[in-house]
Amino acid sequence: MEIGSVIELDDWCMYQLPENSADSMKNFGLPFMGAEKPEYKNVFYQSGRNAIEVLLNFIQKEFGVDAILIPDYVCGTVTDAVKRAGMEYSAYCINADLEVNVDEIKAQLDLGIKSIYVVHYFGIPVSQSLMDIISECRSKGIIVIEDITMALLSSGDFTIGFGDYIVGSLRKWFAIPDGGIICSKCMPVPDEPSNNIVSRYTNLYMLVQAMKREYVSGNFKNKNLKENYLEYYSESIKELFSDYRIYPMSEFSKRYIFNCNMDDIREKRIDNYNRLCDLVNGMNSFKVKSCSKDGAVPLGMWIECDNRDKLLQYLISCNIYCNVHWRLKESVNNPDIKFLADNVLTIPCDQRYGFYEMEYISEKLKVWEEQQ
Repeated sequence: MEIGSVIELDDWCMYQLPENSADSMKNFGLPFMGAEKPEYKNVFYQSGRNAIEVLLNFIQKEFGVDAILIPDYVCGTVTDAVKRAGMEYSAYCINADLEVNVDEIKAQLDLGIKSIYVVHYFGIPVSQSLMDIISECRSKGIIVIEDITMALLSSGDFTIGFGDYIVGSLRKWFAIPDGGIICSKCMPVPDEPSNNIVSRYTNLYMLVQAMKREYVSGNFKNKNLKENYLEYYSESIKELFSDYRIYPMSEFSKRYIFNCNMDDIREKRIDNYNRLCDLVNGMNSFKVKSCSKDGAVPLGMWIECDNRDKLLQYLISCNIYCNVHWRLKESVNNPDIKFLADNVLTIPCDQRYGFYEMEYISEKLKVWEEQQ
């Protein structure tokens, strides 16, 4: 058994015919859009990184925005996209509880910042103090960009969808090789790439997903399949971070997200998260940080652990592959985000799995606990 890492290919949705093939993507909507889904304009790219860079270039040309305020705790692909877009930026501090420094943001707003980037962290609701800042931004004509990658399927009472522009990575949630989105209800949006070229990364990653499906099923004859899979996976990631051209989202991925049942995916993730939280309740070698709230759908179970890297390697030895959000690419002055970068881990609980896998994870965590 293997848990986590690449979401293996599920081509069932690829073979389904959309209700209206000509207008299929016009019917697409993320859960937070609800009944207002038809009012949103959606634009799709190869990745969230592509989407961010395109959007920043667009608001520079469309609105003259030449500077942006971003959180200091953010994926490096965000800061990379800001730099490639040639936009000036400054950072506002995030503390160890993922709360913003409201006074610091207000001071930046008074200096004439024209745009602010807000990130949803690990399914934790946006605070009222930050929402008050968002309202102030709107009153001053400051463009709010909302990154929903970590809360993509959340909705309802969960505060989401407040940005002038909303960006996110789709491929982190679904069995697709690529996918990023820009959407807005009230603002003009960029055009999709005019070419239909699928990147080398997308082709490689689709192969990786297919290979993983074979070796986790145990039905393959090639004894070297997993080793070959790891080699292709490494090559695909290298390709992703060496080719910064803007690509469209593949037709395969578009077909998948149009045909998949997002309600089922949401329900499965929530059930797995709740089961895993119940199973690890009372363990003291780590702390479950993300919290449950109506409407919140977890990317994974976010934990804090003093021996994070040792736990990470231990879980890998148990064939449980977790994500680190995020290792720092640059030195930072904020000790809180240094602490987060060194101590947090995201344990998988996505729609591929059920109670059996959550029990397996908890059993291995219990062994870890006993060894501490």
